[in-house]
Amino acid sequence: SGIGFLFTYGFKDDIKENIGSTGAEITSRTLGDQEVQKQARELARGVVYELLNDDRALELTTSFLNDVLNREYTRQAVLKLLGHVASLESTQTMLADLFKR
Repeated sequence: SGIGFLFTYGFKDDIKENIGSTGAEITSRTLGDQEVQKQARELARGVVYELLNDDRALELTTSFLNDVLNREYTRQAVLKLLGHVASLESTQTMLADLFKR
């Protein structure tokens, strides 16, 4: 058992690298698989549908979001994000087109 520990410790960087690269490869293949992506989208739609149609879940979700949005750092982050999005040329073009109608 002591020799196994020393062996593992001695090759820990190699083991970590191989496990990391194998995990990244599996993740990449999985995310690249169109069928997996389709199933993930369907699952997400189902979860959102259930949340929006379950009164208690909707109440809890709304409460959670209100709590998060009432935090000062969240407000600052949202304002910064909105400022950035508003400054984008694509946003300004879209808004100009919208108001022309």
